[in-house]
Amino acid sequence: MNHRTPDKVEALLKQRIENPNAVVVLVIRASGNDVQSQAIWRLMSKPVLKRTIAVLTHLDDPNGQFTKPEKVASILSNKLVPVGCGWVGLSHLNEIPGQDHQRKSEVMLRSTTCK
Repeated sequence: MNHRTPDKVEALLKQRIENPNAVVVLVIRASGNDVQSQAIWRLMSKPVLKRTIAVLTHLDDPNGQFTKPEKVASILSNKLVPVGCGWVGLSHLNEIPGQDHQRKSEVMLRSTTCK
């Protein structure tokens, strides 16, 4: 990978999210780092956050940091890290026996609507 690739990606992200007509869909994997420590937050200004919907994936990952239901509830209820259009939580359920590696996703909660 070119050493300038992260800078190019950041420049592209800035260009896209600064468009006042864009709705930003922010996807964060729950089994990764803490939600608040994600690098993307430093690019998100208050006007951008007002038009952002956030998706928290892999809520059922047993190795993830989100094994505490109260932390998940605090994020999905838009209290811990508030965004204008709320949060959606996705749980990737176990593979269904007899169906070759098909995975089913389930929406856990959507806290608010875009204003």
